[in-house]
Amino acid sequence: MSSEHFTNQTDQGTSGITRNEQILIAHVVLSLIPSLIAIPIGICLPCFARKIIPSAWFHLHWILQVIFSTIPIIVGFTIVHHFMEKSHYNWADKPHSAFGHILAFLMAFEVIFGAVYTTKCHVNKLRIVHK
Repeated sequence: MSSEHFTNQTDQGTSGITRNEQILIAHVVLSLIPSLIAIPIGICLPCFARKIIPSAWFHLHWILQVIFSTIPIIVGFTIVHHFMEKSHYNWADKPHSAFGHILAFLMAFEVIFGAVYTTKCHVNKLRIVHK
């Protein structure tokens, strides 16, 4: 999706990038970097860290999944969603938008499921050591 689809904003800064392009870059960075780096590390962390650091693995997993993954993705989703609403761009029938909404729903489900599962169903097997 290129920036010419949106309301043309010509306030170019010293970088030569339009406001629309800045918003798209922020959306890409806030959505892609967590998806490619933080989420896979957060998924693999429990497998290895349980043996190495049994008292802290869950806290590291939580920090990676919530702070470095979920929050940036929510901000990236919100930025572009708000921008699309303001620009009156018809994004609802675009495949990228549908895919993004599905991913946002699945991410929200995964975070809620993980929180409920660890607190209600599986607390004894977490092996969290409190000092």
